[in-house]
Amino acid sequence: MFHNSSNLPLKTLDEKYNVKRVIYTTFQAVSGSGNKGIRDLKNCAKGNSPHFYPVNIAKNCIPQIGETTVYGYTEEELKMVNETKKILDKDIPISATCVRVPIENCHGVSVSIEFEKDFYDEDIRSIMRTVKGIKFADLPIEELANGEDEVFVGRIKRNLAYKSGLEFYCVGDNTLKGASLNAIQIAEKLISLNKI
Repeated sequence: MFHNSSNLPLKTLDEKYNVKRVIYTTFQAVSGSGNKGIRDLKNCAKGNSPHFYPVNIAKNCIPQIGETTVYGYTEEELKMVNETKKILDKDIPISATCVRVPIENCHGVSVSIEFEKDFYDEDIRSIMRTVKGIKFADLPIEELANGEDEVFVGRIKRNLAYKSGLEFYCVGDNTLKGASLNAIQIAEKLISLNKI
């Protein structure tokens, strides 16, 4: 689907509805930082001071992953932007915010898409429900995804800020799928639906 628990059914959806812009917000588990991140979460949960993160990760979400680069974006955020442009093979407006959260494993991503063409809600839901490697969930959460190969997708709804906008949330086990790359993986799975 997409980078980091996030590069959604973008390719197939783009071919059907023509993606105009994408906005991501990722919620990345401490396992994305490796053993140091996991240790810091466990130590901070016991009341100890952080050694790896700049603040107590057991009590905070950290809205910055990696070093800040151009325009205030981090390397992780720019990686999502660049990977999405490669998947779609076009240069469209894409923005991302990556947040480290006090969860041991599994990355989540909220995806907001604007299309050139309008869509029927049930068509989108049908795509999500029928693609191999994706499981539809009314409430996609880390506990469902932990230890699973599939990416869980849900909270599918129209984005009221755009004329032809869509939003959804997905979560996947980043230690199985790769750090926050679920969106890309979903996109790859959905490519087979081009024939619709």
